[in-house]
Amino acid sequence: LLDARLLPEARRVLRLLASFADAPVPYELLLRPDTLAASAPLRDITGSRLWHALKALNDFGLIDLDTSGQGPVARLHPLVRDTSSPAAGPDRLAFLELAARLLGRAAHAEETGLPEDPPMWPVWQPLVPHSAVVLSSLASEPDCPDDAVEAAAYAAYMAARFQAEQGFHAAAEAELREVLAARLRVLGSDHPSTLETRRCIADEMAERGDHAAAEAEYRDVLAAKSRVLGPDHPDTLATRHQVALEMAERGDHAAAEAEYRDVLAAKSRVLGPDHPDTLATRHQVALEMAERGDHAAAEAEYRDVLAAESRVLGPDHPSTLATRYCIA
Repeated sequence: LLDARLLPEARRVLRLLASFADAPVPYELLLRPDTLAASAPLRDITGSRLWHALKALNDFGLIDLDTSGQGPVARLHPLVRDTSSPAAGPDRLAFLELAARLLGRAAHAEETGLPEDPPMWPVWQPLVPHSAVVLSSLASEPDCPDDAVEAAAYAAYMAARFQAEQGFHAAAEAELREVLAARLRVLGSDHPSTLETRRCIADEMAERGDHAAAEAEYRDVLAAKSRVLGPDHPDTLATRHQVALEMAERGDHAAAEAEYRDVLAAKSRVLGPDHPDTLATRHQVALEMAERGDHAAAEAEYRDVLAAESRVLGPDHPSTLATRYCIA
């Protein structure tokens, strides 16, 4: 009937929606007309035609457009979703590829922000299930273009960071391992994005309390980053910082302090003494001094760090407040 009413794109929009997870689809964030118009399934569609198709699907009860929550979403009944899913083969691949590109663009969008930023949490929440499902579905499609796989992997990587920020570390680690498999396939083992994914997996291992395994993984990542990026690259130095953190978690505070001091010297030279990353390592040096019982020296170091953080970050920044707490 919609075809007869000259809305042939309604069927293709429904198939696209059915290619996402069985969860509310944030259509304003995901369904960008310019990305849709450049795709094979919805070639040359306009924003107004897209909206007419969504409204028509809603009017016929095939989807439910809901604007009552944090953002407008489209909901599909499970039966509608199952019967509208693209058939296996080129048709399914085309819609999955489009879904991946839409997710990748949404994850990069300025209005999406960073998943660690609390005001952005309502934006990231509905993206999590779709990122996982699309990446998992693409894993069984060997003919999918590499750039579409990486778009899905990036969206899943950012969604995993959101899950980690919410405290779901096991789920975040599992998703990051899916991302790693995809990036190893399309980017290779030495690509910076692949190495960053491995570092994030080590973060989650540490969050689960498996500090020995986390340290071993950090050290492997450090060796690769030193070879690929160079020993003074900020990402390499950040990984060295994490190695020292795991040494401290295992109770080897003297060795951790020595490593932090080496990292601090390198960061001061490469980034400058007032860079937030440099100050974060100075903070850790003071922490290790306190762990060794040298509280007077630790307090003096904390006060120097506090003065710099107050000047550079401001008196109300979380890092500044954390340093004040440590002084107390």
